[in-house]
Amino acid sequence: MKNKLNFSSKKNNKRVISMFYKEDEFEEKYPGMLEKISENLFDNGKNPGIEIMEHYYNDAIESQGYVYFLDKNEKEIGLSFVNGNVAGFEVRDYGEDIEPPKRHHTIYTFSLKDEYKDNKKVKKMFLLKEEEFKKKAGEMAYDMHFDPCNKTYQHYKDYMDKWKLQCNTEVVEEEF
Repeated sequence: MKNKLNFSSKKNNKRVISMFYKEDEFEEKYPGMLEKISENLFDNGKNPGIEIMEHYYNDAIESQGYVYFLDKNEKEIGLSFVNGNVAGFEVRDYGEDIEPPKRHHTIYTFSLKDEYKDNKKVKKMFLLKEEEFKKKAGEMAYDMHFDPCNKTYQHYKDYMDKWKLQCNTEVVEEEF
């Protein structure tokens, strides 16, 4: 069984970056390249021949992007990846004709909880404070982007419960 929590380990006396099936396949085809790419992400071009096309942080820990590098036959190979969180460095796709990954972000909005939508007093309060709720939802989006943990969510859940609100989320994807 493959261990998804191990960022760096030994397998058959070879250092590998991750234990996902695509990483193993990629590492066999392009030995040492994952480590060089990973170094380039943080050292800005330490290894020539690797071009970082896009590197975007989804939150405080996880990033995604794509790079191009030249293989031993001087062919340009693309690599789409996700880096961070529990997965370590995860290869999403690679090859000569890969599509760049899509960047995603979450939009948060607040609305009245369903059981209060017919309550005129609560509905009036919502309408009077609508701008404040929009601002607070924007703050939540910012905080959840840079510190996506239970404590952050609990802070906003307490606020929503106080005002009888529910959180609505929409994940929006866009090209790099």
